[in-house]
Amino acid sequence: MCIAIVMHAINVCGNAILIYGLHFGTAGVAIPTLASRVVAAIIGLVILRHTNKAVYLDQIRHFRFNGGMIQRILCIGIPSGVENSLFQIGKLVVLGLITTFGTSAIASNAVSMAVSNFMILPGMSMGYAMVTVVSRCA
Repeated sequence: MCIAIVMHAINVCGNAILIYGLHFGTAGVAIPTLASRVVAAIIGLVILRHTNKAVYLDQIRHFRFNGGMIQRILCIGIPSGVENSLFQIGKLVVLGLITTFGTSAIASNAVSMAVSNFMILPGMSMGYAMVTVVSRCA
C-alpha cells in the first residue's frame, strides 16, 4: 500500500509539473506514469530481497522456469483471456451498431452502461476485499 501511495504521488506530481509547468502535453502524462511505475518496481524488488519476510526473492540471478507451474497458470489464464477477449469484441460490435443510430442512442447507451455498473459494484468490492484478506493470510 505504501508503494502504491508513493507511485501515485510521483505520478500526480509529475503530471502537474510536466503538463501545467512545462507544457509537455501527452508526453507530460506518459513520462511520470512510466517513472512512477519504474520506481514502484524497484522499491518492490528491494523489499522482496529481505529474507526476514514471509515472501522473498532468493538468488534472483539463478532464475529457471518451472514448467509444471507455468502449465497450471496457463490452463487458467488462456481460457480466461479468450473469454474476456470475446466479451470485449461483443461490446465493440454492439457499440458499432449503436453508433449508426445517432447521437441520442450513443448518449442513452452511455448512461445505461453507467447505471448497469452499479449492479456489479458489490462483486467488485468483494473481489478487492478478498485480495486484501488472502494477502494478509499469506
